[in-house]
Amino acid sequence: KQWYQRRVAITAGEKSPEDLDQEIEYDMDEEDYAWLDIMNEKRHELNHSTVPCEVFEQLMDRFEKESYFESQSCGGVYDPLIDEDAVCCICSDGECSNSNVILFCDMCNLAVHQDCYGVPFIPEGQWLCRRCLHSPSKPVDCVLCPSKSGAFKQTDCNRWVHVLCALWVPEVHFANPVFLEPIDSLNEIPAARWKLSCYICRRKEGACIQCVRTNCYTAFHVSCAQQAGLHMKIETYQDENGNSTVKNVAYCDIHTPSDSDVTPLIKRVNDESDAEDGKKMKRRGIMLDKKLQQKLKKKFSCESDSNAPVVNIPFIPQSKMEEILNLVEIDDKEEFFERLKAYWTLKRQARNGVPLLRRLQVTHTRSINPDEEKVDKEQLVKCQRLRHDLERARLLVELIRKREKLKKEQLKVTQQLMGMELSPLCYILSRTLDILFTRDTDQLFHEPVNAEEVDGYLDVIKKPMDLGTMRNKIETMEYETFEEFKADFHLILSNCMLFNKTNSAYYKYAERMKDTCRTILNRCKQTIDNTDINKETGTLIPEEDKTLEEQLINVKRKVKEAKQIRNWSSRASRVKQLRKEMKKIKLKMNEEDKLSNVDSLSTSDRAKSEGEEDPEISINPDGNVATAKQKKISDYFNKTPKATSTRDGEQATSTARRK
Repeated sequence: KQWYQRRVAITAGEKSPEDLDQEIEYDMDEEDYAWLDIMNEKRHELNHSTVPCEVFEQLMDRFEKESYFESQSCGGVYDPLIDEDAVCCICSDGECSNSNVILFCDMCNLAVHQDCYGVPFIPEGQWLCRRCLHSPSKPVDCVLCPSKSGAFKQTDCNRWVHVLCALWVPEVHFANPVFLEPIDSLNEIPAARWKLSCYICRRKEGACIQCVRTNCYTAFHVSCAQQAGLHMKIETYQDENGNSTVKNVAYCDIHTPSDSDVTPLIKRVNDESDAEDGKKMKRRGIMLDKKLQQKLKKKFSCESDSNAPVVNIPFIPQSKMEEILNLVEIDDKEEFFERLKAYWTLKRQARNGVPLLRRLQVTHTRSINPDEEKVDKEQLVKCQRLRHDLERARLLVELIRKREKLKKEQLKVTQQLMGMELSPLCYILSRTLDILFTRDTDQLFHEPVNAEEVDGYLDVIKKPMDLGTMRNKIETMEYETFEEFKADFHLILSNCMLFNKTNSAYYKYAERMKDTCRTILNRCKQTIDNTDINKETGTLIPEEDKTLEEQLINVKRKVKEAKQIRNWSSRASRVKQLRKEMKKIKLKMNEEDKLSNVDSLSTSDRAKSEGEEDPEISINPDGNVATAKQKKISDYFNKTPKATSTRDGEQATSTARRK
């Protein structure tokens, strides 16, 4: 099998692993050149020969490959120990997608989203963050906060700023919104922001942001707020023009919203101290208590220690080391070999255990046990079945929700129909009163006037009235006509205008209510007039009890109302339905007319048998009954003109035919 793979690799133009093992793949970098120059200077002082670059590359290449082979033979491979539950250090979210995965720096194990850090394409092989790429050995400081860790990007003046700080400080921007670098506009930060003191770390370094709550001036660094677990969200909303706008919302621990999904670390530490000491430590003004500050520092240090990456130290057996040592021939090679081994170990540790050869970085994959793979497949099948069942349950719940919603709407319509049939006057007045309630925007007439608060009100107003009292009268069916309802409403306005002065705001408000509600009352009166209400029982007269002429007039009125519907599809369907009803009513009227004609004819037959003659009705020779008009027409066509000649006869015949 190995021979076949090697044969395929050769025919395809690629080198086999055995051929690559014999080649030197390691390339020296600037650190290697600097270290080798220092070693050669020391060897020159001791009168030893210098070590060429080829020997250095050969030894480093063998170190890498032998450590890789040893890790494979022991059943383990390089594993950067990536936490599957890791979250992005910028957005603090662990969710990812195919187009926005979480990347881990191969040196500092920094976890960031592609979109959060500005990495549009996933690089092949090794990926380093900007800090590890440009300043791997020298620590960097953020201009806007005192934190030393996190996702850094350079500014336009070659300084360093956290991406998180640049996102939350409102005056700072990104020159390139895709790659999120460089960071500029630092000079636009006002001087007052630089003078703010963080209430979490008690430092005046950098630029702080403040709580968005009104009249709350609590300031804090962005990185300190993220470590303390404060409520920080980037929300999108639409303005008056319909454009979407992004707004950064950050609260202090006191003003954290009740529906927030995060609990500030200050509250958690406070709860722990409450459980231990039996009392809570409170803030002194804007700053925190000293004891609470110490506990927060311990909490931060514990979390930072727990999140520190674990470095894999490479190992090479002694037998392999002796074989590597025998590959070169130089003066005092044992001492140089030990120093080179120590240098290689330190370099691997500085890179978090990542191999120095790119090929080994790409080909390193985690070995999977067949039993574990089988268990994973079974768990995957169970999860798929569970997801399928949950999806079916969700669809069932959605259908039940829609059914209950339709039942609720149907119940409301049935309730309205019953109210319209049993007490149409109360139903129409109730709907009108709801509209009047909405017109009373200041809610001046919703409830009765409190005589204790308004002195002398009952002395001036003898008959008080309000909209709430009108609703009670509608529910108790005290209104028998629309005029009583209208009189009570005008009584409310007249009382207000009588008690208040002409130039007062209440008087003018009552005048506006009177003008705006005039059309509402007129429409209510028109609806009551068009509704057939039984004056004795107060119920709605059914359609079966009306005459055909009344039904036809009612349908024509409904057609006029339907033509005023704005939606053209609803208007067309409603008019079509009403015209069908109108056609049916007209057919019934025609049938009744025919029946009335038959009844009149039978009456005339009885009159003739009794010796009474009707001048309008006569009997044809064939025994059929004909009216006077029908008899005149038949006599006209039955006339035979006198023919004086053959030509005149033909002409008379044709004239009669034309007639």
